[in-house]
Amino acid sequence: MNGTTNPLFLPMFDIEQQRPVRGSVNSSSTNIVQQGLMDVLIHLFALLIAVWKERRQRDVSETDELDSTQLARACHQKLVGIPELSEPTTDISELRERFHALQQLRAKKPSRLLREVEAAARDAIQSVVERVRAAIDSAVGTGPHRTQAIVDQVRAGLQAVHLPEPDPEPLTRFGRVIRGLVEIGRHRSALPAKTIEYVEQQLSQRALPLYDKALLALAEELIVVDMRRELADLDVFLDELSGRGHDFTRNLNAAETALEELRSETIRASRQSRASVLLEIAGATESEILAGLLARQKCQDQRELAGILLEKWEADLREQAAGWLPPTAPLGTLLTHVPPATIADSFQSIVEGSLGEGHTLYEMIERAGILRTARDLYERAEQLCHLRSRDIEPFNITPCDLTIVRLPQPVGRRDAQIRDELAKAFTDLCEY
Repeated sequence: MNGTTNPLFLPMFDIEQQRPVRGSVNSSSTNIVQQGLMDVLIHLFALLIAVWKERRQRDVSETDELDSTQLARACHQKLVGIPELSEPTTDISELRERFHALQQLRAKKPSRLLREVEAAARDAIQSVVERVRAAIDSAVGTGPHRTQAIVDQVRAGLQAVHLPEPDPEPLTRFGRVIRGLVEIGRHRSALPAKTIEYVEQQLSQRALPLYDKALLALAEELIVVDMRRELADLDVFLDELSGRGHDFTRNLNAAETALEELRSETIRASRQSRASVLLEIAGATESEILAGLLARQKCQDQRELAGILLEKWEADLREQAAGWLPPTAPLGTLLTHVPPATIADSFQSIVEGSLGEGHTLYEMIERAGILRTARDLYERAEQLCHLRSRDIEPFNITPCDLTIVRLPQPVGRRDAQIRDELAKAFTDLCEY
């Protein structure tokens, strides 16, 4: 480019906003029109989201584990591990102790034993509830666009959970046998010893399964109490998940808007670049870019391409969110919590990084014509004002001509060759 001032320098940044003044250095630069790339970004963003939404999503079947009967059996196994409630022998005093303990527990009389059995019930149900929560959270994280459908499905499953009323009958039957043993003991002197021994043996044998049933009934009663509380908490959890679905929609819409604004800004910049010092070079069209992407990624169609880009995009977003989201967070979770601007920037970076040949600055210059580009830039940089000899002394400026050409470093496979040819074209113009 040509200049008429000393010292010599060449401003290159924001050149389209600069205004040449008397004695200034004049310059020209290229302006790549990237509307085709912007159109590709908008098109592929919608396609990737559509392909992602079509992925198979698992249903939340873990609510079937909230079965009071199964949970009561699990609780029963924990209760028999407590010494005061362990499986008794046929010893009458031991059976009476078990009956008395069950009566105290049914009456909810505060005691260490009551705290232990309540803790056992909570422990039995907590692991199941945690699995249900994790399954719901995973389903929403994987497919936040299906949040409402998932919430409705889970709520239907929770409403189908059967919570039986307390059943005092097993304890009553066990109590009858215990009272029979006590009554027999009172008549020990009036009956033959063998008769007493036989009756006590029969009643004790009958008491063992009745105790087990009474303990199971207690376990079920404890489980139902905890399940009512857990079901209420799950209902609140589902309300929170509904809000997460709204966050996903809002975040995704904001990312789409960011890409649309980028496209609009590209169009506006193109319209503003009609200044004589800027040389427009047309970038690849949408169809050319898509064809290049398909060839570079060796894809048969755009849906296959979308699958490949999805994997790259998900990995990049996961890296962006490292430290504040789980390292295995699915794409749905990332799209819900990563800022929209970051989502848009990441997507643009992945697409641009996947482009085939023909999309670097030098490749576009070659397509526009190397000699033509050099000549147009050289002519556009000619000084817009001239200093006559009478102006030299007042301005204390010695006119001079100097051409400075700034060529970016090569990026693509063929960029170095094209760069050398462009440099030679400028050299020939300056020497001429």
